[in-house]
Amino acid sequence: MEVAGSTLPNRYIRLKANMTTFSEAEDKSLMEAKKEVEAIFEKEKWAMIAEAMHAKGGEKHPVRDRNASEFCALF
Repeated sequence: MEVAGSTLPNRYIRLKANMTTFSEAEDKSLMEAKKEVEAIFEKEKWAMIAEAMHAKGGEKHPVRDRNASEFCALF
């Protein structure tokens, strides 16, 4: 039986991640940091998409600040 080359390293990473524990303070900090990073990424993501579209020959469009519910309502 042949096992894929990445099976063991992937398993080790999952096991190591499952053994990591955070204190309540660290958990709160993690959630706050995650929220901050995701907000920054969400804003920058659309600017990067607009720039990529422009690079592919599309028109240059301004990026407006929208929340996800406004964006989803467009579709």
